[in-house]
Amino acid sequence: MPSADEIKNARQLMATSIQAVRKRDYGAAERAALAFLAAGFDHFKVRRVLGVVFEKKGETTKAEMHMHRALEHQPGDGDSWFHLNRIKIQLGELENAKSYLKNYKADFSDLFNRKLNFYKLNIIFRYVEEQYGAAAAVEWSLSALDLPETSAAVLASIKARGAALTLHARPLVGDAGLVRALDALDAGHPADAVRATMVFLNNPSRDHSELDRLVVEGPDAGHPIWHVINPYFHLWAAAACEENASQSRWQNTEAIGKNWTWSEVEADYRGWCVGLEAELAREMIGHVTADGVRPPKILDLGCGTGVWLRFLAEFCAVPVECLGGVELHEARAACARAGLLDFLGPGVDQQSVAEVVAANVVAGDLLNLDVEALKAKHAPIDLVTMLVVSGCFNDGELTALLRSIAALSPRHLMTTSVTKRWDFWHGREDEDEYYARAGYRLTQRKWNPERLSDRQSWQAVAPLPYWTNRSISVFARD
Repeated sequence: MPSADEIKNARQLMATSIQAVRKRDYGAAERAALAFLAAGFDHFKVRRVLGVVFEKKGETTKAEMHMHRALEHQPGDGDSWFHLNRIKIQLGELENAKSYLKNYKADFSDLFNRKLNFYKLNIIFRYVEEQYGAAAAVEWSLSALDLPETSAAVLASIKARGAALTLHARPLVGDAGLVRALDALDAGHPADAVRATMVFLNNPSRDHSELDRLVVEGPDAGHPIWHVINPYFHLWAAAACEENASQSRWQNTEAIGKNWTWSEVEADYRGWCVGLEAELAREMIGHVTADGVRPPKILDLGCGTGVWLRFLAEFCAVPVECLGGVELHEARAACARAGLLDFLGPGVDQQSVAEVVAANVVAGDLLNLDVEALKAKHAPIDLVTMLVVSGCFNDGELTALLRSIAALSPRHLMTTSVTKRWDFWHGREDEDEYYARAGYRLTQRKWNPERLSDRQSWQAVAPLPYWTNRSISVFARD
């Protein structure tokens, strides 16, 4: 029996190895993990650390051995399964990877319990596609979907969510092959749904734009048919995620401003400006700011790096002095101010404009808004905008935020948001009711679809993160 000191030392070595691999200090992780094993201990987490370390070092045989040992300790661990499959594909053992997939079937449905696992599935899918081609990648995914456990998981997720494919999706589909795909999903045969979809995609005479049609009712509202017809979509929709992931992310000042540069912000902004969401936003902005009496005054809450503010100035002709913004993180607020000044360019009184922008675009907590100060600075406010903001808050926080907004008395609210519960960005089935309780009724809503024409066609059946259930909505005061 190991002594209490030996157990304490082993626990410290294990914690050190885990912390080191998270910091990508693979040398320190390897030393601590090997010392743990040399002390006569063994543990799932240490074996997985060593599997990751040796995978990173390119020592695939050792990596494979340690991942196998990790799964002996904890057979249902999706992370170890992911790494082992990737190692086998790196070794050129695609058939072995598919065989291992089938041998994992006792716990395979567990892979779909967490949304993060879809990133891993997608990485493996892309590994296979890059090395063996799209057809091989699809065949690899079929190895999973052909498993009885996976078929049952797909059907259960469809039923649990009340997806009602026959009611909401089937009437939008005219092609007999796509109808067969939807019927196969409804019958619990997801692999057959993929096969029918691939036959459709591989026929050049078929109208592929049919897959872009949006479902606008039910739990899949806002998603195109090419999502709804994919079995992985339904598994993704039903998978669990961290309840507080949104809040912990946006509140983490340490995470803001470390991973982007001005050129990256500029590139993101330019890309967003030419997208469909910006096109829809510009159209809707025109409807709520077109009274012509005076330039509209707009306050952007959660303005981030200033994408929305700059868009309003550059593409919607709103004077910079009529724009205000509030952002929790000063680094982002500074970027938003710089973006507005950069848009103005030379030939303007930069100093005077900079003073106005500095006063109007500020760092602040949306949960503790100084309503009177904002009214004194910006009133009368024609429009409050929130670009994917409501999902940052739990129900009580959103209610409090909307109460503060109502006290600002804007004529309109404009939001881009998810209106269901999806991925890590939590929407609400009844989001409109929150606005109604604050005194604002929905007057316009347009969806931001994702066209398959912008993707490789085989991605219609790939395991992807499906983040497109997002809408642009305008609310008016009652």
